[in-house]
Amino acid sequence: MRKCVVAGLILLGMALFVTTGISGGGKKIKGQLPPGWKNLDLSKEQILKIYTIPTQFREKVKALEAQIKDLRVQEKSDMVKVLSAEQKEQLKKILLGEDKKSTTKSKDKD
Repeated sequence: MRKCVVAGLILLGMALFVTTGISGGGKKIKGQLPPGWKNLDLSKEQILKIYTIPTQFREKVKALEAQIKDLRVQEKSDMVKVLSAEQKEQLKKILLGEDKKSTTKSKDKD
């Protein structure tokens, strides 16, 4: 029973440590260590540095995602350029759902 109480207090202490973050220079820095890294006996300085790294990469990833989005738009545009004027018009109707309406009406007439 005593072991359970001690284990519970340890878990409670760890939960408080994680939720409050680690103070660094007057401001609290929150973060999360990768799985298994808690066992590495990291210093507070190392932990603070590790916590700031994802923020730096998050900005780089956002920029790359925006670049990917732009490339996909350009890809579609280049694909549409291959179509004839008639095919472009037909594609517009298909994308707007008008083609489905016209095919449904023609089926009703049959």
